[in-house]
Amino acid sequence: MNQILLTNPEKCDGCNECAEACASINGESALFLHKMTKGYQTVVCQQCIDPACARGCFKDAIYRENGIVKINQDECAGCKLCMLMCPIGSITYTEQGMLKCDQQCAESNGGKPVCVDACEQGCLEAVNVKEFATGLQRGFEVNGKTSNSSPSLNPASPATDLEAATQGLCVFCGTCEIVCPTNAIEIVDNRPKIDKNRCILCGSCLAACPVLIPTGAGSIWDPRTIADIRYTSKAGKYVLRGFGTERRLPNFDDIIILPAQASIAPVDKYREACNTKVVLGTRFAEVPLVLESPILIAGMSFGALSKECKLAMAKGTSLVGSCANTGEGGMLPEEREFAENLIVQYSSGRFGVSTSYLNGADCIEVKIGQGAKPGMGGHLLAEKVSPEVAKIRGIPEGTDALSPARFLDATKEGDLAKHIELLREVTDWKLPIIVKLGPGRVYDDVIIAGEAGADVISVDGMEGGTGAAPEVVIEHTGIPTLPSLVQAVNALEDSGMKDELDLIITGGIRSGADVAKAMAMGADAAYIGTGAMIAMGCQACRMCYTGKCPVGVATQDPDLRKRLDVDLAAMRVANYIKSMTEETKMLAQLAGHDDIRKFSPEDLRALSLDIAEITGLKLVGK
Repeated sequence: MNQILLTNPEKCDGCNECAEACASINGESALFLHKMTKGYQTVVCQQCIDPACARGCFKDAIYRENGIVKINQDECAGCKLCMLMCPIGSITYTEQGMLKCDQQCAESNGGKPVCVDACEQGCLEAVNVKEFATGLQRGFEVNGKTSNSSPSLNPASPATDLEAATQGLCVFCGTCEIVCPTNAIEIVDNRPKIDKNRCILCGSCLAACPVLIPTGAGSIWDPRTIADIRYTSKAGKYVLRGFGTERRLPNFDDIIILPAQASIAPVDKYREACNTKVVLGTRFAEVPLVLESPILIAGMSFGALSKECKLAMAKGTSLVGSCANTGEGGMLPEEREFAENLIVQYSSGRFGVSTSYLNGADCIEVKIGQGAKPGMGGHLLAEKVSPEVAKIRGIPEGTDALSPARFLDATKEGDLAKHIELLREVTDWKLPIIVKLGPGRVYDDVIIAGEAGADVISVDGMEGGTGAAPEVVIEHTGIPTLPSLVQAVNALEDSGMKDELDLIITGGIRSGADVAKAMAMGADAAYIGTGAMIAMGCQACRMCYTGKCPVGVATQDPDLRKRLDVDLAAMRVANYIKSMTEETKMLAQLAGHDDIRKFSPEDLRALSLDIAEITGLKLVGK
């Protein structure tokens, strides 16, 4: 099925115009109006819950599997009776002489079902199943649709929340089966049957269920808070998840770029060149990083990510002259082979670190902290420590990999400088040294890292992602990327190191606009992490830590890893970086620059007093 139909019960007035429109096109309506509690109503599409085509096929060539109507071409007699019986006309006869079910209303406008067009209240929405946003496992809001919480939440598998929440309400529409990314739900005897072993807790079923009443936003006791309390009270442990913060924080969207007009002439995008090349690490390193783009891949480890994902990032960056990063999980041999430029991390856990590891790199990053969980070490759950992960990291198979929260051999002032000096000696002073900091006391930390001898400093804001962290840490610690950047630049300027050191900003960088604004504020380059994963197909289900990633990005499960095509994912990463680079270049040109490094704070304006106060930028209009 290409699309599912979602209703906003708060808007639906029960006019039934959608059902009438469906009947006028298809001869009969596949919709019915379902009366809910508290006076709400919802529209349910039952186009394929009990397929008429399957009931009418005398060869039994048509069957329903995981919410999808399938036709066995070997058994099909080609009688086309199913085409006559389909109430929505979605079965077609192909040029190859095969019957095919499009799983969608045949009579639609640009892929938009007639029922959606007919709804004057705007309560209906057709959502593409593949693009359906997961991540509603605890009542997160997606496209205005919010799931209810259930008093019977089972910590072992919150999918059972679906059974409890819909008890006595289920209309057996089959939507939950259709949207489940791991096929953990099957409609059996008009009841949803849930395979707890396959459930990844993403909450897609709750998000799409048409009978769950939306809960209004604004209350501190929202569905997510209530469900979290129920979970912790039953499980006796804090909520763990992946991804990053979901709070609305001050960010680059609160800043605009001033275009050049008469006082400053713009550079013609179509006729004039603009340099995008950046050079990082010229302070002490003999061989600095020379890149065609200011956009690099952030450190994400093998273990947290699949082998296929890591290799795709290595290949993708090489296609566009960018740079990959091993993260703290050691280096895959193929990763070094595929990556034209590769940064290796030297973290508190020292996973996979050796002289060959360090000398095989183009740059070394000393990881002090990260944005999603500053003040905590890395945590790779045992479920993801496969034999290959264990070998690369040098740890036992099937055990949690826990990095210390700090360098245990850096306990006093000057120890960071000793680590950097050691790394320089091992690599003959050839490679640039990056020090990566989390969003804590950024001003002080940047000065310490600079004085310790770093060539480059990377600052990760609290919008940064993670494979696994306590939710309370993700949402309530650190400072946002925007003020982190401001503090870092101020520290370098006040200490007189701005012209010596390069600065990489990271944490929620999404587009060329973010990169351009960051460079105008003083950054020399930007890391991307979550964006690159989304480019590969990440569904943002926040369940990275379970090892059951449905698209093969954040898993070590061999069957799930097969879902990620390395070459295709590499091309998508390359295209994403290329597009971001072009956006950055275009914004530089319209601001009057022929080099992206010529951006300055004068090119920016703050859209609010708060942002002007945080950044020191002029308020828009001034």
